[in-house]
Amino acid sequence: MNADTKVDIEPYSQLRAQIETLKAENAAKSFDISKPAGIKAAKSHIYSLRKLRAEAERTRKDLGRDALEYKRRVDSVGKELIAEVEGMIEVHERPLKELEEREESRKRAHIERLATLRMPEEVIGDSKTAADILSRVESVIIDEDWEEFCDEAQLIRDDTVSQLTQLVRTLKKAEEEAAELARLREDAAKREAEEAAKKAEEERIAREEQIARDAAEKARRETEEAAEHKRLEAEKAAEREREQAVAEAEKRLEAEREKARAAELEASRAKQAAAEAEAARVREEKAKAEAQEARAANKRHRNKVMNEVAEVIEAVIETAQAEAREGVDSCLGQKIAEAIAEGKVPHVSVRF
Repeated sequence: MNADTKVDIEPYSQLRAQIETLKAENAAKSFDISKPAGIKAAKSHIYSLRKLRAEAERTRKDLGRDALEYKRRVDSVGKELIAEVEGMIEVHERPLKELEEREESRKRAHIERLATLRMPEEVIGDSKTAADILSRVESVIIDEDWEEFCDEAQLIRDDTVSQLTQLVRTLKKAEEEAAELARLREDAAKREAEEAAKKAEEERIAREEQIARDAAEKARRETEEAAEHKRLEAEKAAEREREQAVAEAEKRLEAEREKARAAELEASRAKQAAAEAEAARVREEKAKAEAQEARAANKRHRNKVMNEVAEVIEAVIETAQAEAREGVDSCLGQKIAEAIAEGKVPHVSVRF
């Protein structure tokens, strides 16, 4: 137990003596908890210690209640004494506080007045606002009413007037330049609008002229088409009249031909017998001549086919020989066979 906590409190004396006695016994005790008897003895010893602890806790609570009541009485008396002393202090301190508050209020009023002379923190966007603020600051009179703040007020006022004067000039110049820029932009916009209107008018006139040209062209085409239609109708009527005249002439001619044919028929019948005999002789001679011509034509055809085949094969042979001279190994028979298979040799084919 620490020296600070080892305080002689009479109700604790008996408990402290019991605890000191049990410390030596507790240190000397050893229990064999591997056996039921040892477990029982250990639990019994712990129970006796817990009983002692409970007694110490009851004593602490009882003493605490008494101490709390004592503390309340001490606090109450102490507060009464402090209130009496504070009352004596307040009699003399109140005038001092009132004086300090009045002084603080006076200084605060001057500081607030000084703030009205300072350059505004917010951005001033136009020359009129800047000029109004300048007029207000210039109208402030710096006299003995400012007391010890008179010099500071004069410095702040002069500095603010200087800044605002420069700002008014700067803003006026910027506004004049902005106005000039706006005028230039307005003039440019007006020119663009005039040019756009002029262009629109030109486009309108061009459209109307084109519409007029299209209408004139359409009228011309329609006139030409009407004239062409009238011409075609006239030609069709003339053609119909011509065809009708031709048909009537052919009808008269056919009648005359029919009469001539009837006369010729009589004459032809007389000649038919002689003609038939002559025709039989002619047919016989013609058949002989045609047979002879067929044989000759077949011979010419065979010669032509053979010549065409020979020409292609000779070309293949020449190609193979040229390749052989150039050192290309090629088989002549293979070349001819490939030419036939590829359809390059006329009248000859290969079936696979």
